[in-house]
Amino acid sequence: MNRHFAAVWLIVLCCNLTVWSQDKKLTLEDIYTKGLYRSKGIGPLRWMKDNQSYSAMEYNQTAKGNDLVRYDVVRGTKSVLVNANLLVPAGSSQALAIDDYDWSDDNTKLLIFTNTRKVWRYNTRGDYWVLNLRNGKLQQLGRGLETATLMFAKFSPDGGRVAFVSKLNIYVEDLTSGKKNTADQRWRRKYHQWHI
Repeated sequence: MNRHFAAVWLIVLCCNLTVWSQDKKLTLEDIYTKGLYRSKGIGPLRWMKDNQSYSAMEYNQTAKGNDLVRYDVVRGTKSVLVNANLLVPAGSSQALAIDDYDWSDDNTKLLIFTNTRKVWRYNTRGDYWVLNLRNGKLQQLGRGLETATLMFAKFSPDGGRVAFVSKLNIYVEDLTSGKKNTADQRWRRKYHQWHI
């Protein structure tokens, strides 16, 4: 019975591929440049610290960027946590393109990973920005360092600092003062604890 079932599906699949191939030719440009066959995902989801909701990205047509939206799974409600308008850096007219993001432990700060570059197979280098939800301040991390060289940024447990790697050096940046220091051995151990 299984052989017959598999044979029928194989015939149906071949017929569909034959009909489809007559209508449209598969080209490398469609696959790699135009992205016609790329799967559409929903972006990174993050479970919130209240254990009742998660955040996701949704495109905001008017702001031409992504909002971060909170979905409450208990009540079934949706609310905008971060409007894309808050993600427009000073001197720019466009919101940051979010490749990934992370929340501080108290959900008051948002760490945004953008302008990414591939290292081997994954986009692990890029730029990091922090949005403070209490005052709406958006600040770039690692100012003065080469663009798109920051990696593996993590909030400290209190959310007051961010540690990151750039060109094989570990930095710790204070979010209040904006001062960054190269990490000594003590901070390297702490960064390792934050990163786990």
